[in-house]
Amino acid sequence: MASNNNDLFGGLFDFNGDGKTDIGEEFLAYKIFEECTKDDNDTKSDVDLDFEDFEELEDDDLSLNDADIPLSPSNNSNYTIKQLPQNHPSPKDVPNSEKAIPTEMTLEEYKAVRKRFLSDCIFSLIIGLIMCFVPALVIWAAFKSYDEKNSASGFVIAVILIVGIVVIGAIIKAIASQISPSWTHLKLSKKAYLNTAPEEELKAEKSKRKKATVTVIACIGVAIISLIVFSIVNTAHLSLTYKNAEQLIEAENYQDATELLKGIEESSYKDTSALILLCKSHIEYDKGRYVDAYYTLKEAVFRYQTTTQQSKISSFKSVLDSEYKSYIKRMSERQQQEYENKIVNGVPYVGMSESRIGDTSLGKPSNKVRHNTEMISGEVYTANLYDFYQNEKRIFTARCVRGRVTEVWDERNSMSSSYTTKSGKSSTGPSVEGFSHPEDFYDWYWDDFFDYEDAEDYYYEHGGK
Repeated sequence: MASNNNDLFGGLFDFNGDGKTDIGEEFLAYKIFEECTKDDNDTKSDVDLDFEDFEELEDDDLSLNDADIPLSPSNNSNYTIKQLPQNHPSPKDVPNSEKAIPTEMTLEEYKAVRKRFLSDCIFSLIIGLIMCFVPALVIWAAFKSYDEKNSASGFVIAVILIVGIVVIGAIIKAIASQISPSWTHLKLSKKAYLNTAPEEELKAEKSKRKKATVTVIACIGVAIISLIVFSIVNTAHLSLTYKNAEQLIEAENYQDATELLKGIEESSYKDTSALILLCKSHIEYDKGRYVDAYYTLKEAVFRYQTTTQQSKISSFKSVLDSEYKSYIKRMSERQQQEYENKIVNGVPYVGMSESRIGDTSLGKPSNKVRHNTEMISGEVYTANLYDFYQNEKRIFTARCVRGRVTEVWDERNSMSSSYTTKSGKSSTGPSVEGFSHPEDFYDWYWDDFFDYEDAEDYYYEHGGK
């Protein structure tokens, strides 16, 4: 069915001039109108109509009646509209499309882009470090709280570690995505600059960049060489000092060897610290302080000694061990003898064992033992009071609690003395002779003193060194 020439377009698209605008002519007009009204940015793509076919269509096909126009794609058409494929890239296919990259760029503009890129990198790096601080702190705290006795501690740390790594990885990825557009913009800007910059300028810039690279490499090389030279010189100094100290030790000049080794002790070179202890042990041994020498050498750990040196050190350790055991035996025997003398020749004293109450010079106490109670640390204990008589007159009383003498009353000269604390400082007190250290003295006479400080004071007051 043909349309009247008084249509909307006033017969503008009556291509065959028959006074009618049929459906075929309207369709063709629509396609031409569509191509002509495309955006100017799509001018690179054309609609290529085959004008030879169009002429044939004008002469023959457009003369068809409405009944001959195909109404569905299944009908065969006698004319064809050809359109070339469009190759316009969409904005998403253009790298960094949100930043306009000029086709021409000066050196100053390119440097400005590069400066902005460096600023973005520094800013992103700072933000990334700040964001990574919290997960890194959590991971560190988890490792510091590790408990070997808790079986679940390892699993908790593993979970925290995995989560922390994932979070840090996400942060790094986010930072990289922020830097990526700036990096793309920089590359495109560099390409624009290289395409438009004068050849002389490019050569000058390349030469300048080459000089800067050579300067940086030279500085790095000088720094590396300086570090190597310093390391070699320092190592040579340490090695020479160490060898001189070893020679002095071989010559048994332990004092001078100690002074040399202390000069390089902070460097932790080889067995420096262990050799210092070895020298100190020899010095103590020469002074007769076998116990101090024994404990000093016991702290030394040797790792870099030759077989001959290790053999000598082992021999010295054996000598010290023998001297230490002999000293312990002598002191044990002496202490036992002093203890027996103190009991047999003395009177009951504070701290003495209750089982030896009848072995003193006062003889056996009265068979009639008195009792009372005493509270210690919230607990009630029974106290035993032993009375000693001479000529039917009480001359001494000892009070015992928990198997030890805690108080004594001496009435031999009609004078009473009450001791509520451990003493041992009387004229019959322990002797400090034979002890080289107050700790050894306290180990043997611990029951005569309140604590170590009391024994130490007594030790130095009675000639201990």
